[in-house]
Amino acid sequence: WRAYKLLSEAGVLDRAALEAIKYDTGYEREGYVAKLFDALEGLKADGKLAEARDLLLGWDFTSDGKGKADAIALLIIRDFMAADYNNKPFPDVAEKLGAAADHLTAHFGRLDPPMAELLRLRQGGLDLPLDGGSDTLRASTTWDVDPDGRLSLKHGDSFIQWTEWLPGKRVVSRSIQPFGSASTRPKSPHYNDQMRLFVEHKLKPVHFWRDEVLANASNRTTVTNAR
Repeated sequence: WRAYKLLSEAGVLDRAALEAIKYDTGYEREGYVAKLFDALEGLKADGKLAEARDLLLGWDFTSDGKGKADAIALLIIRDFMAADYNNKPFPDVAEKLGAAADHLTAHFGRLDPPMAELLRLRQGGLDLPLDGGSDTLRASTTWDVDPDGRLSLKHGDSFIQWTEWLPGKRVVSRSIQPFGSASTRPKSPHYNDQMRLFVEHKLKPVHFWRDEVLANASNRTTVTNAR
């Protein structure tokens, strides 16, 4: 729904427009999102549950980390997305809202902590804040819940590459991935060296041409044929 809207509204799909769409953190009130919020509007509640409901009903439908309701929205939407994708029964709204409220108050002491304190990209000693959500174009889809209550992302945006063919120029490409090119080798300098770029929506150059590769190589190995 969101991709269709943004692509339809874009006058020209140039670099700026495509980057804005790729990193968009919004939802449309359609499908399971609409069903969820319709149910929230009809939910009778009191106490903390009513406070959580009212906070979520004031959400701006973006998971950019700027809104007071972003954290609770992040927590509650995932299960409804999963049910919709897998043709499972629609979850109980009061139960899921209560669980999200309990998690936030237990670990943060409030219903409206900044989402950046909740959603994290963690590896090799780095612990960085993230944006995005389940089913957004800037995807932060699923996570492990760490002992401190933070959500350590494990599924979402992965390898991203931008390639440009400009008239009269060499092909140029840039890329990024959440961790590093050696994400299974903790002793490598490339175990987590792309994380800061990733969370900042930045890319690194892809050195495709021989002269660029040699100019940027950290070391070179000469291979001879053994006889």
